[in-house]
Amino acid sequence: MPEIPPTFVKVDIQGAEPDALNGARRLITAGKTAFAACVYHAQDHLWSIPLLINDLNPGFQYFLRPYMPEGWDLICYAVPSER
Repeated sequence: MPEIPPTFVKVDIQGAEPDALNGARRLITAGKTAFAACVYHAQDHLWSIPLLINDLNPGFQYFLRPYMPEGWDLICYAVPSER
């Protein structure tokens, strides 16, 4: 039976998001899975997490969405371009 990749992965692990995304290199490189990663645990995550994903596969579109009025709980969505 062929392996079916996940369609969506959300990562909220208190600052360890870059480690998890590095562990998901195969999924990111394949470019079929959308990712949501918290980018508020460390200041540089706002740009380093999208850059990390883009280095592995430049075929994603990026969206930022805050879930609290003051900007906390900021999530970066990386969505494959064909979606």
